[in-house]
Amino acid sequence: MNKVISANSILGSFLLFTLASLSFVTEAKKQSVIDSTNRRVQGQTPNYLAKYSGTYVIKVDGDRSGNDEVLELHSNGNCTWVFSGQKKYGTWKGSRGLIQTIVRGNTGDLPEDFQFRNGKFVSTESNTRYLVKRK
Repeated sequence: MNKVISANSILGSFLLFTLASLSFVTEAKKQSVIDSTNRRVQGQTPNYLAKYSGTYVIKVDGDRSGNDEVLELHSNGNCTWVFSGQKKYGTWKGSRGLIQTIVRGNTGDLPEDFQFRNGKFVSTESNTRYLVKRK
């Protein structure tokens, strides 16, 4: 009888350990999926912040004013827009082929999206407005 109880105890302990391990793995996997989904919902992953961060000159086809409009995308998700000596601050996010900015202007938030087309990020508001990354 002791051998049967011992075998049952060992089998029971093994099953409890296995179930507890599966539960831990399941929880870890579940958290990984949640984290991944949250990044997708936010529209970015850390590698796009690193990939797209840098200083860009905003060019406009046909503009001969000589005034550079500059957009600085920081790897922490903040951005700085500079034009004619004025600086405005905001945030940005990146995803595959897309840079989305929101700059706080004098009259409120100014959103602008740039879609990667034909080898450059082009404004979704104007096909003549695009980003050129400074090296």
